[in-house]
Amino acid sequence: MTKRNPWHLVGKYLWRWTAGMAASIAILLLYILLGDEPFGIQFATLITYTLVVFYYVFLNTRLGVGFDLRSDAVRRRIPHLLAIHLVFLTAIFAIQTAAFALKPKLSNWWLKEGAKHQSPYSEAILVICVIVGMMQILLSRRILKKRYLTRPASAGVNTLGSKS
Repeated sequence: MTKRNPWHLVGKYLWRWTAGMAASIAILLLYILLGDEPFGIQFATLITYTLVVFYYVFLNTRLGVGFDLRSDAVRRRIPHLLAIHLVFLTAIFAIQTAAFALKPKLSNWWLKEGAKHQSPYSEAILVICVIVGMMQILLSRRILKKRYLTRPASAGVNTLGSKS
């Protein structure tokens, strides 16, 4: 077993923290800049949604080991994954557009902010979008995992495509 440099771990977490903070600031600015434009919130949500799906499918997370974009098995599935992503983006866009159109017709109970400054209306939209996102992430990971497990492992590559 090789001994790892402890600074490697610190650098890894520092890089992830910095990247996460930069992404958060960029997303916040995106919502601020597009917020008053027609369909601006929807477009900002679609960009954020795409980044989150990419993160949870292709990078190592608590959901599991990420899939290597350089792998031939993954590259062959990219058109299929993009088609699935387009369907889910369309669903998110339609859900948000319908919810925003429905908002003026809702009772005050749906729009009244609670103790955490969230209304049941905004919480419902958030929960629905998270459920749709998790469905796509799990579906994409399942498609890629099945592809990895059905192809014969080549020399020096484990079943998830990273060098062993």
